[in-house]
Amino acid sequence: MKIKKVINGTILIAIFINAVAFNSCEDKAREIKAPEGTITLKEAHQLEQRYIKTRHSIINKALGFDGYKMQDSREVWFSLERMKEYIKYVEATADKEGYKELGLRFYFGVYPDTNENIGYTTLFAVPTTTSIPGGKSHIQSNLVPTSDHEKSENMQNAKALNLGGSGHPPKNVLAQ
Repeated sequence: MKIKKVINGTILIAIFINAVAFNSCEDKAREIKAPEGTITLKEAHQLEQRYIKTRHSIINKALGFDGYKMQDSREVWFSLERMKEYIKYVEATADKEGYKELGLRFYFGVYPDTNENIGYTTLFAVPTTTSIPGGKSHIQSNLVPTSDHEKSENMQNAKALNLGGSGHPPKNVLAQ
């Protein structure tokens, strides 16, 4: 009887250890890897600094901004929830229209000058597809696309996403 309790206890401990080990392996299997094309914040900071030195200062000077209190936008913020909602909208629109192979193309734009606002730069997204039903293919138009970007066309029956927030003055990639 005593041996049976020891064996049962040993079996229960072995089951517990296996369960913990299995869950640990399962958690590692669930780890999400960063998608292709991601960069470190240090790399992003380097790109941002190059933009500031070679583009942003020229834009500010051309617009007559002093570069401290008055700067053109150079960053745009969208909540993750809003981006998810927009992606759901794009997918639903694409499904309805028969589009496949979806993407987003981001454009720079400028708001009009008004009495309340200076025409700051904005960033907006337009959904794209590489499969426009009944559309002219790139081969037929003598273009030889080399990337998904070159193959993609803007979806004409979907709205663009705009009205993100931008900092004035802009926020830096890395806190300073």
